[in-house]
Amino acid sequence: MTITATAKAKFYVGSPSNTISLLSDFQADTYTEIKEIEDLGNWGPEAKEIAVRHIDDAYVRRLAGTVDGGVITLAASFDALDPGQAFLRANIGSKFSFKSTLNDAPNANGTPTTFFFRGVILGAQTKFGKADDVTMTEFKIGVDGEIFEVLADYSITVTPAAGALPAATHATPYSETITATGGDGAVTYALAAGSSLPGGLTLNPATGVISGTPSAAGNFTFSIVANFSGGAGGTQTTAYTLAVS
Repeated sequence: MTITATAKAKFYVGSPSNTISLLSDFQADTYTEIKEIEDLGNWGPEAKEIAVRHIDDAYVRRLAGTVDGGVITLAASFDALDPGQAFLRANIGSKFSFKSTLNDAPNANGTPTTFFFRGVILGAQTKFGKADDVTMTEFKIGVDGEIFEVLADYSITVTPAAGALPAATHATPYSETITATGGDGAVTYALAAGSSLPGGLTLNPATGVISGTPSAAGNFTFSIVANFSGGAGGTQTTAYTLAVS
């Protein structure tokens, strides 16, 4: 298990949210980072507790009611020149898409845990404090609906990419190498469950080389799983077709 510090987490505001509802919509949106944040607050789904007390029952029964994503109190050092902060101040009462990322990408090519949600900007109060205090702004953002959480993952690249492999010829030696990079540790290769290579061909689990002499013509479909053995691992399944003439 990997634990994550909040340091280097980021928070972003996106487009007006009236046309954004699906995870794919959030992922395709463009965002502006809100900088100088000192406290991201807390948010997440919490169901309203409903307590039921029947006079003929000695115990209280509880049900889960509507789910509330919460109100985020975003504390940031006041920065009049930060585009993200200026945007929030200028759009009190409006709804936008938001995202927040953690600093937990598993490697240099990986992607961090990311939260996506719609939110309404409820306030932007400036806190002045004493002479030696940093001037702060507390932005309040009410979560409007579901919060999507996409966990950190590797960015594994497989070559050749999914699709058609170079064609083979019946009764003629054939060789093609599958290479996966981006995971943690050494990589091994295997056929996915239910997949099989054309007759006469084999897959080397250590090198990813498909080789042999095809014993029959036809169009074949199969999937290869690249599995990384490191502590954080990583797997990628890629589907291929191979035409044997």
